[in-house]
Amino acid sequence: SAVESTAEKEGISLSDSIHKMAADALEISTDELDPAVVLGEYGIDSIASVSLRNSLENNFHVSIPSLEFFFNNSIRDIIVLVKSQTDTTSQKSSESDGNDSGSYEEGIL
Repeated sequence: SAVESTAEKEGISLSDSIHKMAADALEISTDELDPAVVLGEYGIDSIASVSLRNSLENNFHVSIPSLEFFFNNSIRDIIVLVKSQTDTTSQKSSESDGNDSGSYEEGIL
């Protein structure tokens, strides 16, 4: 997807980028953050969850409610959520870039 190619251009994989964002939000090193361990084990609080949500939204243009980080989700789970949304976004973009016969979706100007 376009998001992954941007991350790859910077030499950082999507997974590594999300891992770093989570570590930054939790104020721990990436070495201390096991991608398989649920974020609740690290004591994620509302401030850290909002920080992580904002980083994901700003960098990957996804919408993940900050509460998702409290529901037994690990970094690996978050990566899956981000990938599923970026894949959907890429599909929508490529569909809308296709042959448009000039029709407009209702409610969109």
